[in-house]
Formats: sequence, C-alpha cells, structure tokens
Amino acid sequence: MARSYDMGRRGQAAADTRASIIEAAHRLLNQRDGSALTLQEVATAAGVSRATVYKSVGSRRELLAAVFEDQGRLIQFDRVLSASRLDDPALAVIATVRESCRAWSVIPEAVRKTLALAVIDAEIGELVQQYERYRQAEMTALARRALKAGAVRPGLSLKDAAATLALLTGFPAFDQLRFEHDAAAATEHLVRIVTASLGINPHEE
Repeated sequence: MARSYDMGRRGQAAADTRASIIEAAHRLLNQRDGSALTLQEVATAAGVSRATVYKSVGSRRELLAAVFEDQGRLIQFDRVLSASRLDDPALAVIATVRESCRAWSVIPEAVRKTLALAVIDAEIGELVQQYERYRQAEMTALARRALKAGAVRPGLSLKDAAATLALLTGFPAFDQLRFEHDAAAATEHLVRIVTASLGINPHEE
C-alpha cells in the first residue's frame, strides 16, 4: 500500500511540474516582448532546470505542441462549439461570432505568436492545420443548418457561407480589427459584417 501511495505522489508531482512548465510557456508567449520560447527560457520562468523541462515535456518542439494543445482549454473553445450548435441557426451564427471573439481575446499575444511559429515549425504548423480543418468543418455544419432553415439570403452557396463563417470567426479577422478597436467594438463589428454577408437579421438574436 505504501509503495502504491508513493508512486501516486510521484505521479501527481510529475503532473504538477508539467503543468507549471506549460503555464510558464503560456506566460512567455502572452508577453508583448519577443520570446524564442527556448527550453532555458521556459525553465527559468517555471523555476526549474532545463533538464526538468526536457524530462517533463520533451524537446522544444514537443513543448510547443503541448502549449498549443492547452490553448484550447484556456480560451474555452468548447463554448464556441456550444454556440455553433444552438437550435436556432441564425442565433447560432451570431453567438458563434461573439464566442469566437471572446476566445481570441483571452490570450491574444500567445495565439498570435503560436500562429507565427506555425509558419516556421512544421510540427506546430500541422497542429494548427488540424485545428483549422476541425474548426472549418464546424463552420460548414453551421452554414449547412442555416441554409436548410432559410436563415441566410437566397442564392448563397454552402461553400460561400461556410467560407464566410470560417474566415470571420478566425483569429486573424479579430486580430486585424483589434488594431483600431477594443475587443467589444471589434466583436460587434464582426457581427455586423457576418450578418450582412450572410443576410441574417441580427435583431433576431
């Protein structure tokens, strides 16, 4: 029994160490000042040795992958999915835009830097592409429901409706508007763009 208890304590300690390392990486990514997110930088931020980072998470590439996967939890992406699955497709579209903007405003610097790393790091790039394919599939499903319910303007194709939703609920669209607006104003601006593009009456919300 004592041996099992000790093993359990060691397992929990290892999990706690890994969590603190990933949290430190999030803090570094979310700073405005640049960070290469090296193992040593993360080790210093987490208050552990470089060897501990490597033992707990792995290589720098594995660390970046773990951080990216954990971003979905931090921004509560499940709330975006819940919004997209509301019974009323018109309300679902508007709620999805708002929830997407809320998600992107949680750790914008970290998301921005992760997307930049994806350009030069093949493994992170594949993770981002996998996420985008999943997100676009969800937007296509929402667009299909909106078309079937007659919630969008006549003549709009599924391809165009899905592309509009995927583009305007993505981080780059929100980030672009944040240059000149606060998060709330950027959100309402995107709601207006999406509803006008799809022919949805925002007052139905």
